[in-house]
Amino acid sequence: MKSIKRLAYMLFTLAIVVQGCSMEEISYNPSDWAKVYMPQAVNRPNTHLLVMADTPQVIVYGAAYAGVDYPQTDLQVQFKVEPDKVAAYNEENGTSYQAMPTGSYELLETGSIPAGKANTAPMQLYIHTIDALEPIVDYLLPVSITHVDGDLSVNPLLQTTYFHIRAVYVNYSRDKWDIVAVSSQGGTEGAANERIEHAFDDNVNTFWHSQWQGNRPGPPHFFTVDMGETNVVHGVAFSARRNAANGRFKRIRIELSLNGTDWQAAGSFELANVDENTVYLDQAMMAKFFRVWIDEAHGNITTSLAELNVF
Repeated sequence: MKSIKRLAYMLFTLAIVVQGCSMEEISYNPSDWAKVYMPQAVNRPNTHLLVMADTPQVIVYGAAYAGVDYPQTDLQVQFKVEPDKVAAYNEENGTSYQAMPTGSYELLETGSIPAGKANTAPMQLYIHTIDALEPIVDYLLPVSITHVDGDLSVNPLLQTTYFHIRAVYVNYSRDKWDIVAVSSQGGTEGAANERIEHAFDDNVNTFWHSQWQGNRPGPPHFFTVDMGETNVVHGVAFSARRNAANGRFKRIRIELSLNGTDWQAAGSFELANVDENTVYLDQAMMAKFFRVWIDEAHGNITTSLAELNVF
């Protein structure tokens, strides 16, 4: 009974205290709760795989308003690229991203959240790849909100978007390709399961093999392909035979031609004894034909290849 009386007394006292508080003391300003942020910053990093192309590619970004209501006036939001944040991000996350080179991006630095709305219209970040970025390199581009009209608060956890950008070349279609010549093929000359066509059939489990029964011609091996159209050649991707490490390409030369008669050296390369190798020409070249010479194979005088693509 004493406990019940004590509880009733405490509730009565609390009611008096609350009643004594003025409305002014417990009122709040909705803008005190509002914050601006970048929705793209939720993904950390915000990853984009682009292609190496002559035209700029677009990444969308913007700002959003979070609060108990909508802004009563238009809010101007300022953005800025902050390359100095790349080193700190790498240290914090154990990564090794490179800062985007100057001239590889174009950023619209001002956006507006209209009155009665919760976000800016989609804004466009333009990324230049050809002559601006290296292929297969991981870049980081930190974009931050630096100021909002009325000194409105910015959510510090979502103030900066770290755009992770990687650009790759796209392989040319092989639909029109025609094999012009090959030095040798098959366990016996022309054996169906080891012909050069298997290097272009989209199946890494089939392969071309130079002749190894009856006769075992050593290097150099070669094959010549007509792509059926003229392309700008930037490089070549090789997929090695999967079930045998010996005989994979080691030292190769690539030649290019516009007519199949006049050939131009495009580079000499050494390939690692791994499943996938990609080589980039020192200078992109126009070509309709390509020829690959295999001057040395890993651990064998014969050689093999599962797939080849040109980009």
